[in-house]
Amino acid sequence: MNELKDARPIFLWAQEHGDTRIVERILVRVLPILIERKIELTVDQIESEQTLFLPVDLVNSINSAANELVDSFNLEGDCRV
Repeated sequence: MNELKDARPIFLWAQEHGDTRIVERILVRVLPILIERKIELTVDQIESEQTLFLPVDLVNSINSAANELVDSFNLEGDCRV
């Protein structure tokens, strides 16, 4: 089953609550999954698309990465990959 879910709201939330390069940092975190699945995802796509439907498990990984990075940014004032 290939369920899809919109990942764009996660990126928007992360941009509101994280540092200026949060989208790039999230993409680096999920890069192994993107490569494995041959999914090309860029910052420009994320910023220009109204919706960004991706496999649910990838969206879950994006969500986890976003939460970890935003928490790190808010707790430490610094966000490292």
